[in-house]
Amino acid sequence: MNAQAQDIVLQKLIDTKLLEQKEVKDFKEVQNKIEIKGSTAYLYGLFHCEYKRVTGHFYSSFLADMISIENEKLSEEEQKKREPKIYGLSC
Repeated sequence: MNAQAQDIVLQKLIDTKLLEQKEVKDFKEVQNKIEIKGSTAYLYGLFHCEYKRVTGHFYSSFLADMISIENEKLSEEEQKKREPKIYGLSC
């Protein structure tokens, strides 16, 4: 996508209030960092801007990976190792 076409799409995002003018810099930074191009890049950029709007920080896939790891169900044996007092075991 050439720069002129990108500017048109970016302007439409601003006009439809999906992106605020003050977020354009962040939006462009996100797009420059990713390897994805085209419509997907715009969705990805919008996601990052919205996430930052809500949380005050950019989305971090590293943090998301850590959360998903912690949300995995542990086996009963692993639970006993992590929480010995609950199961009546001493450390």
